[in-house]
Amino acid sequence: MKQFCFLFFAGIISVPSFSQITDDTTDHRFYDDLLDHFAGMWTASGTVHEQKFKNIHFEGKWILNHQFFQVHETGNDTVPWLHMKYESLLFIGYDHGNKRYAAHLLNVFGAGNQLGYLLFGTRNGNEIKFVSRFADPSTGSFDVESFTWQPQTKSWHFVAKNMNNGKEEAPYLDLKIERQKE
Repeated sequence: MKQFCFLFFAGIISVPSFSQITDDTTDHRFYDDLLDHFAGMWTASGTVHEQKFKNIHFEGKWILNHQFFQVHETGNDTVPWLHMKYESLLFIGYDHGNKRYAAHLLNVFGAGNQLGYLLFGTRNGNEIKFVSRFADPSTGSFDVESFTWQPQTKSWHFVAKNMNNGKEEAPYLDLKIERQKE
């Protein structure tokens, strides 16, 4: 009986440490211990569409009465196929009724193809995986983006892939995001 009680309470205590707060809090704000790790200034490097990039900047912060976590991404390099620097804003909230993350992405591509920029996500341990709500009209593919916190290095791994016919393709974006040095 003592073992059962210990296991029962150990299970109850450990569950919140592996998941977002899924119940409305008394102040009706969205809290997430994983996203808290993304607060602050970050620098990323890696590969985007087979091109190497460095010095991509990310800033994460809670906004709008702690209802959304905002990730502002700005590139320093001109993206050859865009002929401009990349910039985006990602607003991550939590849909308590459906028990899932909801993310809204705005970027330099404009409003012409914004259907693919509403994403829903789930959390598994230190990873939040988002899938676009609507298929890209030009390709029929869905966007899959995952943010993984790596506590041993205190860094993030950001991977984006297309999904066609239910199968994830090779990543078109693979970035290591590290806290910006002061």
